[in-house]
Amino acid sequence: MRMFSYHARHNFSCLLDQKFEVQVDDEAKTVTIFAKTFDSHLISRVLVDHLPAEGVVAFLDDDTRGEHVLGPPYVLQIRIGGGNGVIFNARAVRLATAAHKGNGLAITLQQTQGD
Repeated sequence: MRMFSYHARHNFSCLLDQKFEVQVDDEAKTVTIFAKTFDSHLISRVLVDHLPAEGVVAFLDDDTRGEHVLGPPYVLQIRIGGGNGVIFNARAVRLATAAHKGNGLAITLQQTQGD
């Protein structure tokens, strides 16, 4: 189990920056992002800008040109509200229109059972 901390910023904006804790279970191929609030832009930055440098890809490219895609190598979960917050199963897809810039994820959340 590996743990990382990242500070992500909204450049040139009055929106608040945020600290993220990320837990990576390489054996189970699971990534859990702990966030105080859900901010899709900042979570996208963690997924696209930071985690691939650690050898972790938890998003799917939408630019498949009709090819059958099995999914990203790591399953993504997001826990909102910190360590005791609500956990969601998440799916992150880098949009084909934004893939060339490296950003532009669409993130969908589904609350896990029992929460």
